[in-house]
Amino acid sequence: MKRFTVCILAIALVVGTAHATVTTWINRVEESGRLLVPVRGVFEALGASVDWSSYDMGVTVFYQGRAISMWVNNPEAMIESTPYYLDVPPRNIGGHVYIPLRFVGEAMGKAVDYHGDRVVISSGGSAELILMIRGSGGAGTTGAVVRTEMVAASNDRYLTNADCSTSATGS
Repeated sequence: MKRFTVCILAIALVVGTAHATVTTWINRVEESGRLLVPVRGVFEALGASVDWSSYDMGVTVFYQGRAISMWVNNPEAMIESTPYYLDVPPRNIGGHVYIPLRFVGEAMGKAVDYHGDRVVISSGGSAELILMIRGSGGAGTTGAVVRTEMVAASNDRYLTNADCSTSATGS
């Protein structure tokens, strides 16, 4: 009976760990109403692998047989062989590549939901990763806006430059 109980507890622990939600902190880096996140930490936490090419400043996220490729300061991205236009291209900020969270998350088949300073990335209704967003990001690139609050309605619609201006947010 004791062995049976130990086996059941071990199975429950393994199953619980396999479906555990990971929570991590990131710095807020926004540009034109889009949240940019560090590619390695976020997407590797979701089980993706990330390759960097210093030759063409390209990053490729591999997830479940799908390749999502982007290049620093280039608004064109590729999912497999299909091109997509990005509102905000990846940026190199302080030696780290930041990429648009929603584009890559959804290209991986995940739901990306914003809740103030918390972003929940999930699939099948089950949260896989929770990003807690700190107030300030790294040293900005030209045109980058580092914000200390989430812009209202940024989860519901594409934002305009007026939505992101300091006068529109009361900052």
